[in-house]
Amino acid sequence: MKNAATALALLGLAGCIAPTSGTQKLADTAYDMNNATRFGRMDVALEHVAMKSREQFQKEHAGWMRNARIVDIEFNGIQVKKDGDGEVSVTLTWQRSDESTTRTTSLVQRWTETRNVWTMASEEARGDEGLLGEKEKARDASDAAAIATPKLPERPRYQTRVIYDNEE
Repeated sequence: MKNAATALALLGLAGCIAPTSGTQKLADTAYDMNNATRFGRMDVALEHVAMKSREQFQKEHAGWMRNARIVDIEFNGIQVKKDGDGEVSVTLTWQRSDESTTRTTSLVQRWTETRNVWTMASEEARGDEGLLGEKEKARDASDAAAIATPKLPERPRYQTRVIYDNEE
C-alpha cells in the first residue's frame, strides 16, 4: 500500500511539471550563446549559430578577445513572431583593449527554430561601432592618416624673458 501511494504521488508530481515553452528555449539558448561569446568560448557559441551564418559570425567576432573586452551583457527583450522566428535584443557594454572608454552597442539577433532547436541566423548592431568589425577599417585608415601627416614643430606657449637686477 505504501509503494502504491508513493508511486501515485510521484506520478501526480510529474504531471505538474510543465514542458518548456518555445520562448523559454529561445531565452535559454540566447543566454548560453551570448555568455559564451562574452568569455571567448567561440566553440560553444558556434553550436548555437545556423550553419549558413557561421562564417560571417566568426569574421564579426574574431577580434572580441583581442581587440575588445565585453564588460556586461543585458537582455532587453525576446520575441517569438507569428512566422516562428525569434528576435532577441541584447545590449553589450564593452571597451577597446587600448582604451578606457566604455562603449555601448545594441544587437538585434534573428533566430530560427528547426526541430525544436533554436539557432541564430543573423545579428545587426546599433550604437557604438567597432564591436562587430564594421568600423575597424575606417579607424585603421584614420590612424594611418594621422601618422602620415607631418607634425609642425612645437613652439613654446609663452616666451619668457629673465630680467636680472644688477645691484652690487
